[in-house]
Amino acid sequence: MKYDGVVARIKAVEDKFFLFLVDPDGIMHDGINISDHRNIYEELTYDQLMVVNVILKDGTMEMETIDLDEFIHGDKYPRENIYLYIQDILLYTIGKDKTKTTKIADILKRGEFSDVAFDCIGDASKQAEDLKKKLT
Repeated sequence: MKYDGVVARIKAVEDKFFLFLVDPDGIMHDGINISDHRNIYEELTYDQLMVVNVILKDGTMEMETIDLDEFIHGDKYPRENIYLYIQDILLYTIGKDKTKTTKIADILKRGEFSDVAFDCIGDASKQAEDLKKKLT
C-alpha cells in the first residue's frame, strides 16, 4: 500500500529528519526518525517540507495496510526488517511570502503542523492530477 506523507528537518536537541505518514483514514501519525537517510535529505532546510509517497516493504514484498500507530510505537512489526521505499513528490518552503519563511519547529509548537502538511499533500495531489490531464 502506498502512504502519503511528509519529511521534515527538525532541530530540537539534535538535527533530525522525521517522516510523518498519513493512514487510509486520513490521520497523520507521529513522526518516524529517518535520520539514517540524512544523505538524501541533507539539503532540506528547517522551513521546508518534502511531500512523499511511501511504500513499506518486508524484504522485496510490498506490505498491505498496516497499523501505523503500532508500527511507529509498538513492537508488532519488526522495524529492522521493514524497508521504507520513499518517493519524493514536491518540495514546499513554508512561509507567508518569498521573503519570510517559518521554521517547522515553530509550526509544531503552535499545533499547526498537520494542517500545513495536509495542505502541502493536497496541493501536490492536485498538481499531479493537473499534470496527468495535460499529458493525456
